[in-house]
Amino acid sequence: VTVASDSRHTVRVWDWGGGHPGRPTPCVLTVAVGFAGTPPQVFGATWAPDADRFATFGVKHVKLWTAAEDDKLSSSTGSRPQGADAAAAAAARRRAETARNAASARGANAA
Repeated sequence: VTVASDSRHTVRVWDWGGGHPGRPTPCVLTVAVGFAGTPPQVFGATWAPDADRFATFGVKHVKLWTAAEDDKLSSSTGSRPQGADAAAAAAARRRAETARNAASARGANAA
């Protein structure tokens, strides 16, 4: 997966030709609009462990992508949590940070 730095943040899914007869060189399997807006809006992409789905992420959004029947991509977009969801996300981040600090302190005391 590549994400272009154009105003549409064009997403391309590539086949690098590994193990595919008749496709010895890299080729683009499909192209789609990643996220409209002045760059940079999309910061990166990551594959799901089962490798048939991926996500792009950026300014206040995460976009989940799956292959459709006609070799096109379908996607759904989520945004930054708001209201109670944002408060819960912030609390979870604080708990994780506290746990990391405690683990770090235990490691420093053991040395």
